[in-house]
Amino acid sequence: MISFEPDTLYDWLSDYDSFAYAFKRYCFQITQALSLAIDFDSNTLKLVHEKWSADCEIWRTQHFPQDTEALSHAKVGALLLYNLALNPYISTVRLHDFKEELQYRFTGNGPQLEAARADLIAAREVVLAFDFCLAVICWYEENRVDRKELFVLRLTPELRHDILSYLVSRQTDPKAIYLILECLFIRSSK
Repeated sequence: MISFEPDTLYDWLSDYDSFAYAFKRYCFQITQALSLAIDFDSNTLKLVHEKWSADCEIWRTQHFPQDTEALSHAKVGALLLYNLALNPYISTVRLHDFKEELQYRFTGNGPQLEAARADLIAAREVVLAFDFCLAVICWYEENRVDRKELFVLRLTPELRHDILSYLVSRQTDPKAIYLILECLFIRSSK
């Protein structure tokens, strides 16, 4: 769903347009599968990007040794999730009947579709941010060659609900979000 190369996440930090394109495209894919349409508040999304980029630089220069050149993908992803989940970058969400051929379809049953749609409507920024950031981090984890065990995402439906509830509370801490995400990907180093 997301076109990725090893430097993509880091390129997004300095290039709002490429980040916004990838993120909006991802959101469109998810919402189309749920028969929803959304409108972005582009000014807010741009401010989110600026804050995310600034937070990454603060962490790199003030929270780690001075010779740290870049943050890990998990830290960058956690800071992105933190900033996206806190800000109302979606101005509207509504049911939409797509007249053209659907490119993306929901693969679950009717009750699952209704539950997914209700979750997204109730917590649109948080749900889309979490799923997007998780997809990004998963890409990096799946492509790691410095771990003994194969990649397995340890996210249960109950844990997903708990993480989303935490993010919806708006009482979050970026380091706590990083630690939560990092726990999903613990594997032994080679």
